[in-house]
Amino acid sequence: MIREYFLQQNAFHDIDCFTGVEQQYHMAKAILTFQSEAKNAIEAGGMLEDVVNVPARSNLMRARFEDNYLDRIEGLVAEMTKEIAAAAEEN
Repeated sequence: MIREYFLQQNAFHDIDCFTGVEQQYHMAKAILTFQSEAKNAIEAGGMLEDVVNVPARSNLMRARFEDNYLDRIEGLVAEMTKEIAAAAEEN
């Protein structure tokens, strides 16, 4: 997730070619939230595959290409947290 979401940028994409400090902060915070929530879910008995493949994680990573990313990131992280918790409860 760090390489694909945080470090990798597309120089030919109007939005992704530059990432401001505020967006970098929120992206790093989202990665740390994912790590923490995923660890808790796996310790609670969740399956690794279910935790890693929650749809909200992919949505979060794709949303960085949109103009209103900073407005949406908190909601996307909250959605990801709920889906990870649900994945842990399934098992």
